[in-house]
Amino acid sequence: MWRPPTTAAGLYGASRLRFPRRRSWWLPLSTPATRARPPWFWKLSRPSRSRPACGVPARRARPVQASSFTCSPCLDWIPSSIPAPGGPALSRQRVIPVARVCVDNWYFNVNTDGELTLKPGIQGFRQRIIYRDPGTHQFTKASYPWLARVFVEVQGAGGGSAGANAANGECIARAGGAGGGFSSSHIGVATLGATETIVVGAGGIAGGTASSGGAGGSSSFGGLVVAPGGDGGSAAMSSGTTPNAVSGTPGASASSTDASGGLIAGGGPGGGAIRLSAREALAGAGGESRLGHGGYPRGTEGVGGVPRGRGAGAGGALSYGESVQGTPGGDGLVVVYLFG
Repeated sequence: MWRPPTTAAGLYGASRLRFPRRRSWWLPLSTPATRARPPWFWKLSRPSRSRPACGVPARRARPVQASSFTCSPCLDWIPSSIPAPGGPALSRQRVIPVARVCVDNWYFNVNTDGELTLKPGIQGFRQRIIYRDPGTHQFTKASYPWLARVFVEVQGAGGGSAGANAANGECIARAGGAGGGFSSSHIGVATLGATETIVVGAGGIAGGTASSGGAGGSSSFGGLVVAPGGDGGSAAMSSGTTPNAVSGTPGASASSTDASGGLIAGGGPGGGAIRLSAREALAGAGGESRLGHGGYPRGTEGVGGVPRGRGAGAGGALSYGESVQGTPGGDGLVVVYLFG
C-alpha cells in the first residue's frame, strides 16, 4: 500500500518518495522548462487546492474593481449568444459580480436608486469664498446643492485720518482713525435665504488739510452677521508752537445694536496726537482690527501711516509748516466657509 510522503521535501521540488518495500525514485526539480507534469504528479507531490468557478487558481485570481464599493475575486465568462450547429465559436463577455458591502449609517445613505451617498452635514469643510472688493455681492444658496451650513467672518472698514496744514514755523499733529468692528457666526442652511446680500465696507476717505477723515463702512452678510466701520480721525489740533494734545478716536462699537453674529468684537481706537514744540510732535497711530494693523504713528512731517491688512484705521498726519493730506482707512472683508 502506498503511503503519503512524511517530510516537507517530499511535498515540493525534488522529492524522494518512500514506500514500504524500500522502493524509491527521484522526480526532477520544478523549472520553467519542466512545469508541465502528468496528473499523477500533482496527486503525489502537492495537496489539492480549491479553485473558484472560473477555474483560475485562487492565488492567481485577479480582483476586479467595478466601482469604489464593488469587487470580484475572479472573472466569470458567459456566452453572449448561442451559436447554430457548425457556426462560429462562442463569443464571450465579462461578467462582474457585485459584492455585498456594509456601510456606516452615521456617514452614508442608500437612496432609492441604490446609490451610496454621503449624509448632508457630514462632509465637513469644502470651500472658502472671500469677498474683498468694497461694494455689494450676492451669495446664492442653490449654487451649492451639497451645502449644510456656513461659517461667516465679517470685518468692518477702518476710519481715515485728517490732513494737516500748519503755518510756517508752527506744528499740527492729527489723531489716527479707528479700526472697524468684527463679527462671526455659524449659520445652518435652513436659516439662509435663497439669496443673501453681502456688503463689504469701504475704508474711510482721507481728510483734507483741514478736515477730518471719513468713517469706514459697515460690512455684513445679509442681516445675519454685521460689523460696523471705525470712525475717522478728527482735525482738532490748531496750528501753534506750544505743547498741546488731542484725544484719540474711539473704536467701532461691539454692542448688539451695531453688530450681530455669534462672536462680536469692537475695533481698536485711533491713537491721540501730542505736540511738544514747533518742531517736536507725534501723530496718532491708526486703530487695530481683528484682521489688520493700524497705520504707524509718525514724528516726521508727512501723511499718516498706511494701515495693513483689513479694517484697520489710518495713522494721523503731521505738519511742520507744509500742507499734507490724510490717509484712507483699510477696507472691510467678508469670508464665507462652506460645509457639506
